[in-house]
Amino acid sequence: MRDEDAAARFGALYREYYPLILTTCTRRLGSRAAAEDATHEVFRIAWQHSEEELTIAWLYATARNVIGNEYRRTGRSDSAHARIEPPDDVQDPTDALDVRAAMSTLKPADRELLYMAYWEGLSAQEIGSITGVSAPAVWVRLTRARDALRKTLQAASPSEAARRG
Repeated sequence: MRDEDAAARFGALYREYYPLILTTCTRRLGSRAAAEDATHEVFRIAWQHSEEELTIAWLYATARNVIGNEYRRTGRSDSAHARIEPPDDVQDPTDALDVRAAMSTLKPADRELLYMAYWEGLSAQEIGSITGVSAPAVWVRLTRARDALRKTLQAASPSEAARRG
């Protein structure tokens, strides 16, 4: 009976979070095939721990570890960021390049926070669960990260920033 309960919990976890973990892996690895492999690895590891209480924070941390292993394995950690897709609301390809370049200059913690909030669509509570801080602290850090990104974008193109207002 216990095995059936664990399998049912795992099935529900898989159905609920597979899309998020796949999106996270795709954004970080840049290749759909590599992302699918990484996502399957995350859930393979989760299955081994299916007797434990698995949460989104646990899955996300495992995904980050699997992605990190992939970076180390292939030696692509420095160039992986350049392959990340821009947010859907960026219309001009030049804007997307500017955002990518600006993101690469941010502190890793700020970059990670912006990815989680805007590329992966996690809530402040989910981000807090993953990072171990409260939701209000996430909002404060997110505000600071957005300000740092804005300043970087404005410094890169002062005339363009003035035109956008």
